[in-house]
Amino acid sequence: MRTVVGKVVSNKMQKSILVGVTRYFMHKKYPKRVNKQRKFMAHDEENACNIGDIVRIDSSRPISKLKAWRLTEILRREPQHRLEASGAIDLQVIAVWLEKSFPCLALLFIIFLREHWLGLTVFGCLTFNLRAANHVLREQVKLKERRDNTRLWTIAMCYGIQVPAMITTVRAISSQELWPRFILWMPASVPTVWHATVLAIATDALARVMGCAFKAAVLAVHRATPDDAFRRRSSLLTFMEHLLLCYRMMLTTPIWVRYFLYMPGHLTPVSLAGMYVAFKVHMVYRQIGMIFAAAKVASRSEALFGKYASSDEVMEVGNSCAICQESMEQPVKLSCNHIFCNSCILEWFERECTCPMCRAVIKPKGLTSHSDGSTALLPQIF
Repeated sequence: MRTVVGKVVSNKMQKSILVGVTRYFMHKKYPKRVNKQRKFMAHDEENACNIGDIVRIDSSRPISKLKAWRLTEILRREPQHRLEASGAIDLQVIAVWLEKSFPCLALLFIIFLREHWLGLTVFGCLTFNLRAANHVLREQVKLKERRDNTRLWTIAMCYGIQVPAMITTVRAISSQELWPRFILWMPASVPTVWHATVLAIATDALARVMGCAFKAAVLAVHRATPDDAFRRRSSLLTFMEHLLLCYRMMLTTPIWVRYFLYMPGHLTPVSLAGMYVAFKVHMVYRQIGMIFAAAKVASRSEALFGKYASSDEVMEVGNSCAICQESMEQPVKLSCNHIFCNSCILEWFERECTCPMCRAVIKPKGLTSHSDGSTALLPQIF
């Protein structure tokens, strides 16, 4: 009967452990020390071993196809509640703590839901509806001129009515006015941190639904020539989404300024509010730059990808677009020096991120495209 001593490297299996046995020896040719590890699967009847334990195992009759060893003794236990050498916390410690604290955490979560159920319900319902509306808008944008305007008008009217209905419902249930948030007024009362968070995500959800309804209405009434329709629609949707993102950034500012001004603590409330406003001004300034860039693309003064090619550059490569095989309309020169129609390359980059000819990665210059018509689902909390 063979006996080996090794270290447990896995205990995920039921009544089975994987033991690693390391052997050290000198290399036959080079003067250096070499280690070689062999793994044995052993039977652990009581599931007593943890990863890192030093154990002794003995050979036995075949218990299964891969298991012919049996745990004899645990020579040394690996400490479970400790910090690793790298400074990271052992995940098993966290798992045990969460398991023991689950009843108390569940109770706190129930109390949180009881205190803020109305705002969370508004946020959940609007986000679910917005997800469905995004799916419909993406489909209608892909259909181009064959889109169903009746369906778009239905979305615009339903979601346009849903916002005042939600505001009226919240006022009837909790006597809380949400409409002043949309004109950037501060709350009348000082909110707690959790109340401010729920109020911010609920207000942001209403703003996103309004933006989705406005997009559906614009798509329903938008008219353009077939050759230029996709480019105009893509640039218009991108401009509207960046405008909505800027408004959403400013929408939550009065809520948190009110909280920081009357925040209990030793730090000066005015200093905290000033730092928050400074960060917010920086974010809004960058977003306004995005809006101006989107407006330039929409007004044809700049191209989203690359730059507009001159007539001489077009004549050098020929006046035929490699994508549509027709004469170039508004030719655009990419960073890889290949030239295509603006509408063709915009439609191409809806599916790909590389040049159709050389497969070089092409990125829009400082502007994120939102030409699929969808609205961001992640909430703007701060």
